[in-house]
Amino acid sequence: MSDVAQNRIIDHKQCPYCSEEILVTAKKCKHCGEIVDPTLKEVVLANTVNTKNLALAAILSLLFPGLGQIYKGQVLNGIVWFFFTALGYVAFVVPGVIMHICCVIGATNGSNKQNITSKKRKILSAIFMGLACLLILKGYRSFKDKKNRIQQSQTDRNSAETSQTKIIRNQ
Repeated sequence: MSDVAQNRIIDHKQCPYCSEEILVTAKKCKHCGEIVDPTLKEVVLANTVNTKNLALAAILSLLFPGLGQIYKGQVLNGIVWFFFTALGYVAFVVPGVIMHICCVIGATNGSNKQNITSKKRKILSAIFMGLACLLILKGYRSFKDKKNRIQQSQTDRNSAETSQTKIIRNQ
């Protein structure tokens, strides 16, 4: 065997995935695209995020607020969404519906792999939840005001009827 042929055998190996000839120092097969370097493969697998089906997350959040976030692995986020959506429905229906829609949209947006840093995401979530709380409190306050006006008008009506009854009795 010639020296050139021996060097070619030493410099090359077979890809374990497609059996094509690749360089011994190759990190990735040029034929099939698979990573052949074990350390690089571990790093890539560690950085690969398991993506979830966002449509299923939206459907789950539509059926039960926060369930889509829990499906995506954001358990605390899902619990908070459920709590605030339920609070919105209890306090006043419109904020609950708005929160429910926002919950479904939140379940469809992004996956675990996001460009926003964790700190920025937490700040944005806190701001959004604060605005949601204000919306719920505003709805609850307007509901209470309406209830108080109705009670006041009933009290005024009853006092007017009582005063008319006294006038009739005195005559």
